[in-house]
Amino acid sequence: MASLSDVASDERTARLVLSMLVEPNDPVTGRILSRLGAVETLWLAERVGAVVGLSPVDAQVWRDHLSVPGANELAAR
Repeated sequence: MASLSDVASDERTARLVLSMLVEPNDPVTGRILSRLGAVETLWLAERVGAVVGLSPVDAQVWRDHLSVPGANELAAR
């Protein structure tokens, strides 16, 4: 199955996918999104490693927050 960042390769689609994963006005996602754009934010959410402006622990907490049940099925939608 394709990853979400593979499916959402343009800014508009990546923003749509992010809107299905995060709560409105999520401050961490908003900061990352404003710095890097939606495509890069979605890509970082699916990877392991550093996130600009977050400690390693905060980065993992952020990723865990985006790991909602059924996230893999969003690619099909």
